[in-house]
Amino acid sequence: TIVGDAQAQLKSSELRTLNSNLKIYLTNTNRDIVAPLKSAGIDATKIDAKIVAKESGATIIAALDEARLNAVYDRTYAREIAYQLEKIVLLMRQLYDSTNNTSLKTFLDNAYKNLEPTQRSFSDFNAANG
Repeated sequence: TIVGDAQAQLKSSELRTLNSNLKIYLTNTNRDIVAPLKSAGIDATKIDAKIVAKESGATIIAALDEARLNAVYDRTYAREIAYQLEKIVLLMRQLYDSTNNTSLKTFLDNAYKNLEPTQRSFSDFNAANG
């Protein structure tokens, strides 16, 4: 949701392109992870409400609203997304190391290889414009 909502706020065409690619990646990954999780005994449609609430993004949304008001939206968005993607990459690696499920490992390995360059691009954008 955050990625989709941000598109209209972004001024930099480079950042809009990165964001559009991220949205496509997230949409495809959310669709494609269902089967590997199911093979590992996890039902992706039944996530604990506490986890959903904790991961709502309220803190990021508030920071982005403040950044928009202070005319530093692009820089703040790139920094926040780079950080969130870094956390996701680390979680993917932890899950990969903790499972023996071949289907899930294959999915995570491919997802990591596809996400890591995007995370680096957001990080590089932030470094160049920070």
